Amino acid sequence: MHYALAERVLQRFGMNKPDERFRLGFDKGFDTGFKKGFAKGFDEGRAKGENEGRYDGYVRGRAKGHDEGRTKGYDEGYIKGFGEGLADALGDVGVAADQLRQRQRRALGTCISDYLAGRSDWKVGSVESFNQSKSKMLVFFGSNTSIESISTDDAVAFRRELQKKYSQATIARVIRHCWHVFDLVRRRNLIVDNPFDTVKTGS
Repeated sequence: MHYALAERVLQRFGMNKPDERFRLGFDKGFDTGFKKGFAKGFDEGRAKGENEGRYDGYVRGRAKGHDEGRTKGYDEGYIKGFGEGLADALGDVGVAADQLRQRQRRALGTCISDYLAGRSDWKVGSVESFNQSKSKMLVFFGSNTSIESISTDDAVAFRRELQKKYSQATIARVIRHCWHVFDLVRRRNLIVDNPFDTVKTGS
């Protein structure tokens, strides 16, 4: 039942089922809790029987303590193992999700979209012009490319590729748009230098 519950919870975090880490945590917690509870209950029952000063009391107390300790150990171990295993699994999911968000935040496509979203002052013509530059950037570099992996050499290679197909006016406009996108990224401290700083806009 608890595994089924864990599976439903983990599915909400993008996992199809509890992973091996979860199951190991569950089993370890159960085993540890069971043994501790078993031993504690046994000892408490024996002590109670001995204190009563009667052999039958000792036997009954020991047996009762044995059973209570076993039950308590089972329940506590089960719950503890489930909780620790689930927390461990969800912790891994949380880290993975955070890493994914960081990668998405640093992806070129995301950075371009962020820049455009900040230009609410642009008129329709300016947006269309930028979107043309955006398409060229994404075709050459790739939408999921990490922005910190794009170097000045890459920027120069991009300009050379543009020279094969477009006029100087178009090239200048695209390079300016590129510079502004990477300037935003630099100001956010996601990169140190703007790779388009030294790329010429003119011929």
